[in-house]
Amino acid sequence: MRYSGIISIAVAVVCRCLLMRYKHTKADVLSSLTIALYCSLVPELVPRSEEKMISQELVLTTHAKKSYTIKDTKNLSAEDGFSRAKFLQSACENSIHRSGNKGIRVSFDPHANAVYCPLCKIASTFWERIFRMMALNNKGTRNSTVLTAFDVPISDISRSNDYLDLKNWTVGSKDATKSFRFMFVRNPFDMLFSLYVDKLVGPNPYFSRFSQANKKQCGYANISFRQLLEHVIITDKKEKPLDCHVAKWDACLPCEVNYTYIGKMETFKDDTSVILSALGQLKSLDAMKAKFTDLHAHDAIQDSVSGPFEWRKDIVKCMSWPDALRRVWRKLQIRGVIGTTGFSLSELEAESINRTDYIKVLKKVREKSTASERPMILKYFANWINTKQ
Repeated sequence: MRYSGIISIAVAVVCRCLLMRYKHTKADVLSSLTIALYCSLVPELVPRSEEKMISQELVLTTHAKKSYTIKDTKNLSAEDGFSRAKFLQSACENSIHRSGNKGIRVSFDPHANAVYCPLCKIASTFWERIFRMMALNNKGTRNSTVLTAFDVPISDISRSNDYLDLKNWTVGSKDATKSFRFMFVRNPFDMLFSLYVDKLVGPNPYFSRFSQANKKQCGYANISFRQLLEHVIITDKKEKPLDCHVAKWDACLPCEVNYTYIGKMETFKDDTSVILSALGQLKSLDAMKAKFTDLHAHDAIQDSVSGPFEWRKDIVKCMSWPDALRRVWRKLQIRGVIGTTGFSLSELEAESINRTDYIKVLKKVREKSTASERPMILKYFANWINTKQ
């Protein structure tokens, strides 16, 4: 199938099916607004036979239910996180739905009085590293100040055990009434795409559960993007739990928490600057502004390589090690971290190279590529799709 066809089906199916689901149920307002906000920007697509087949049953099972109106967001003027938060607060005032939850898991820094609600595939690792950075600097546990999130090893962060008590507005014994509360949202299709590239193009045996019927140990090695979309739609339609890397629209309880700032992945750099300023992290902001792109790229290379080398024993049960390293290479090309240069290692070199040397190879490939060469996401994703159909 042609690449444009895949994208059309993916956008149309994901947007329409999610909108149908939330339009006909009393869903949390963030679910409705987030999906409507992004899907309203998608040009009207002519339904294809594949899309009709996937969504027909959902239409039949929901058409008789009472409609839940989603406010039109096409003319939304909220261009910054404060305006987005106010817009959401206004919408929440007209919503009778509340989750009833008494609290949510958050990252909390008492010195900055900051509360962050993490959501998978929406820069949660970056922000958890920021909170770890602030904690280390507050404790003075290192010889020098930790300037950026990228100075904090991913292995140093762990799942937060802090909970925001919505009844008393406290985190532990700390008052959070006047805290700076923020979260991030993301285009739902982009989130699925990011999941596919990061967890399924890149070799990751942890995600074998996305294989057909969840019965194949090596299913992750061959799953197509289309299969991932079908898995998400069918699972959501059956109202079964979805992995956090896929979707959990109401996990941050936006109507209950009343956020100060709502960032978007599409405006990540601008939103990050505002948030770091609000948290008083001006040194970190200055350090990252100067070389954010390179810091992020080198961090992406480090992380993309380190995981597979740790999981090598499990990975080679499903594919050859040279194939695994080729997938890491392709993943970084799709993400625009390295250029279009083809995989440069021989089979023998790939089998024997260690983690440190492979990182060096990838960094050299990045240095030799140009900024205009790297954003080849469409080409490389199209090539990958063509090999997986």
